[in-house]
Amino acid sequence: MKPVLQIQGLRKSYGNHEILKGVDLSVNKGEVIAVIGPSGTGKSTMLRCINFLEEPTSGTIWIGDEKVDSLPPKAKARTYHPQITKLRTRVGMVFQQFNLWPHKSVLENIIEGPVLLKKIPKEEAIVKAKHLLQLVKLADKADHYPASLSGGQQQRVAIARSLAMEPELMLFDEVTSALDPQLVGEVLEVMTKLAQDGMTMLVVTHEMKFAENVSSRVLFMDGGVIAEQGTPEQVFRNTENERTRRFLSSAL
Repeated sequence: MKPVLQIQGLRKSYGNHEILKGVDLSVNKGEVIAVIGPSGTGKSTMLRCINFLEEPTSGTIWIGDEKVDSLPPKAKARTYHPQITKLRTRVGMVFQQFNLWPHKSVLENIIEGPVLLKKIPKEEAIVKAKHLLQLVKLADKADHYPASLSGGQQQRVAIARSLAMEPELMLFDEVTSALDPQLVGEVLEVMTKLAQDGMTMLVVTHEMKFAENVSSRVLFMDGGVIAEQGTPEQVFRNTENERTRRFLSSAL
């Protein structure tokens, strides 16, 4: 079976500054991979390249058996390129900031993608959205607007919005970093449930307990490369990488 995601030789530079220096990664169906490491080592950039929010400088990305090719140089052309639209129906992404439409209700935020991009009938999309709101424990917030919700609630709506596209892979980019500490748990609870239900997930996180207890594999990124990877037990308890050990001693 083809991996859900396969990356070979991924590099990303901004001018003369190289952020990613050759990343190779394969993600199989049902895996939950936690990506940890110091700030500025390319973790978020890798996710943004997978979803083509940033165009890789070089390297190859496959989603399933479909190769994602280089795109036209102009930003507007990239944004509306058919291949990008198709890619984003297969790969969901949740960001540090919630990026909800402030003038649309919770329900309207969730159904917009399926109706506009996947051409799902509105009535069908609403049924699906209400089911997802139950999943993220916000069934009573369908008619509310983002400004009336807490940060944790908004982030759970953002997760439901991505799930509404029925993606094969979910990317999470430090989704709890903008939340007050007391709200972090409610978002991690939803992510844990997704993992238990078999969702394929690539999670950039500083939540070390989540990485250790929920993930099936942990990647430690340092200096723009994957410096170490293994099971949570291998990385957290038995690492032989001195850089990993130093990072964990400060993070835990």
